[in-house]
Amino acid sequence: MKLISIIIYSIIINQSLNIIPFNINDGIKYLGVDDHYEHYQAAIEGPNPVPNGVSYNSYVIIDDKILIVDGMHEFYQNQWIKNLEKALEGRKPDYLLIQHMEPDHSGNIKYILNLYPDIKIVSSSISFNMMKNFFDYDFEDKKIIINEGDELNLGKHILYFIKAPMIHWPEVMLTYDSYTKTLFSCDAFSKFGANDVDDVWDDEARRFYFGLLGIYGNFINAFLQKLEKYEIRTILPGHGQILTNNINHYISLYQKWSKYIPEENGVVIIYSTIYGHTKIAIDNLTEKLKSLGVKYSIHDISKSHWTRMIADSFKYNTLILASVMIDDDISPAMREYLEIIKSFNFQNRRVGLIENGSWNPYANRIMKDMLNNCKNISFLKNLVRIDASLDEKSITQINNLAMEIAEN
Repeated sequence: MKLISIIIYSIIINQSLNIIPFNINDGIKYLGVDDHYEHYQAAIEGPNPVPNGVSYNSYVIIDDKILIVDGMHEFYQNQWIKNLEKALEGRKPDYLLIQHMEPDHSGNIKYILNLYPDIKIVSSSISFNMMKNFFDYDFEDKKIIINEGDELNLGKHILYFIKAPMIHWPEVMLTYDSYTKTLFSCDAFSKFGANDVDDVWDDEARRFYFGLLGIYGNFINAFLQKLEKYEIRTILPGHGQILTNNINHYISLYQKWSKYIPEENGVVIIYSTIYGHTKIAIDNLTEKLKSLGVKYSIHDISKSHWTRMIADSFKYNTLILASVMIDDDISPAMREYLEIIKSFNFQNRRVGLIENGSWNPYANRIMKDMLNNCKNISFLKNLVRIDASLDEKSITQINNLAMEIAEN
């Protein structure tokens, strides 16, 4: 029975993958796969839900010399090899470039070496140290170590390497092709969602950024400054769609995200409720915000995934927290959310507070204390206190809070 289950499982996965390579521009071909099988994918991407699947991107540059840009998780290598062989049209690759050592970019290195014994591996010195741990092999006779500013001539395509530590591991090197003005960006500028899914890049790229890269804002900002000397017409990320139009839009979003600057004025409301009274208060608040023309997003903390709440919390300039009290503390889910957002360097925002404590309403004090050490946080003056359920006094407080939000 176990063998039958494995066979059925493999069939389902294989049917969910796109195995058709295609041309991107002069000499660059796409080799990646689309994975729509959510349960398996969730195990790879850890805590990030991917209802629209994800793409695993890999590329090959066909020139006088042939270079593969990043490998593939070994689970997908059969489909990936089919793509590669079709793209090569009978030729053999000279180089395998490993920009990042996570297994979804490097998991099949030894398989490629067995398939193409003469291939050389191009990567950073830190990556080669990691390869010993991953594969118990030092690759000594196969390695070409690259450093910041080094170049590799393939013919028409001349590649330059850019050090990008902590995007989001320390060994990462990105690659710029001067011939096609293409940046191979690895996990930078990536997004969740398979490439055959029509979704908004900003939303799933924001969630990818803050879920995987967000705590490394200073490193991201340093890497963006390095890009300023390059003319970039195409970005080829490790996950998600190929970016060819409006490149400045993607870079400007990364600049804001790396500096923790809000994208736009608006409100994200994170609330916990037990008997529904706090939700009623939030309904009152959103009705008032709507009448005032304020953009908002709402998350019931017991239903929304934390990665979505974090992404919205960094999108808007105002965060509203509404928590019940459970015994002598805020709700466990609210405490967990606040601990997570602090770890992601939450800053440069306004915060409004709403508490519902029935017999011990001091959630506002606890939530404020938890955020006090965050940089450039200003707390809105109009606090809301609910004693079990809304009354005339708390409704007035909600209206005052909405007005204060709208004024800025």
